[in-house]
Amino acid sequence: MKLIAKRARCYAAIDTATYVRPAVAALLYVSGVRTIFRYLNRERDARKVPDLDDPNGLVSCSTQELYELCAIGFTVIPVGGWFINAVGRPAGYICGNSAAWNAQQVGFPEGISMACDWEYSSNEAAQPPEEALNYVRGYVSGAYDQAPTIKPFLYHANDIPGLGGAEICGLPVPAYWQGAAVTPILPHRGPQVIQCTEGADHKSGNPEWQRCIKVLGMPLDHNIIRLDRNYYKDAIKGAAAEQPDPKALAEGMRLAAMEMMASSVELEVGRKVLEYAGWRL
Repeated sequence: MKLIAKRARCYAAIDTATYVRPAVAALLYVSGVRTIFRYLNRERDARKVPDLDDPNGLVSCSTQELYELCAIGFTVIPVGGWFINAVGRPAGYICGNSAAWNAQQVGFPEGISMACDWEYSSNEAAQPPEEALNYVRGYVSGAYDQAPTIKPFLYHANDIPGLGGAEICGLPVPAYWQGAAVTPILPHRGPQVIQCTEGADHKSGNPEWQRCIKVLGMPLDHNIIRLDRNYYKDAIKGAAAEQPDPKALAEGMRLAAMEMMASSVELEVGRKVLEYAGWRL
C-alpha cells in the first residue's frame, strides 16, 4: 500500500499508547473518527509487528498497525515517546532523533507531522523553565537532523512554574496540541488539537473534557482537531492510504461483531454490526 502525506479530514481524533486492533479501529471509523495519534518508543526501537508482551499494555505503533489503520481509512500521526520533566537540549536531541528514526523505520512517509510529548509532574524533579524549553528545541533539532522533511509539533501537558504561554508560543514548532492537564493559555493562536480526556487532577473546568472512552474494553483518549487560526487550514499531516480498502473495514467489523457476540450482553449489538458489514448469521 502506498502511503502519502495527507491532511486530517475530520475533527474527531483518538490518541493511545497501545495497539489499536482492527475490530476497535473499524468501530471508531463507522462512528466518525478519522484520525489516530499513535505513540512511538522513546529509544530507537521500531517494530514490524505489535509487541504485545509489555506488562503495562504499552505498545508502540508498528508497521503492521500503521498499514491496518491506513487500509481502513485513518490518518495516522506519530507521537514521540513521552518524557516527564525532561530538561536540556542534549536529552531533547536524543529523543527527537530517535522518534524520527522510529517513524521512518515503521513506514511513515516524508513530510509527516510528529508530536513531541512534553509533560510535567510536580511529583518529579524540578524542571527549570528555560531548560524545559531547551528540551523542546533540542527535540526539534534532533528530529530534523534525522528526517529533514519531518514537521515536529508540540503536545504540551505542561504547567511548569514560571513558564507562560508566550514562551511556549516562541518555540520552533508549527502547531500545538493541548494535553488534558492544566496548561498555560497560548496567546493569539490557541492549540490546533485539544485532548479532551479528563485526568484525575484536572481543574480547567472545560465542559468538553470527559472521561476516556472505551471501545471493546480498550480505553482511548478523545481529541478535537481545530482549524488553525494562523493559516486557516489543518495544521498537521498524517499517513493515509490513497484510498481506503472496503475489505479491510468489513473484516474489522466482522472481528468487532465476533468479540461482541462473545458477551451475552452485547450479543444483539454484535448481530447488528455483522449486518452492517454485510454478513448474515
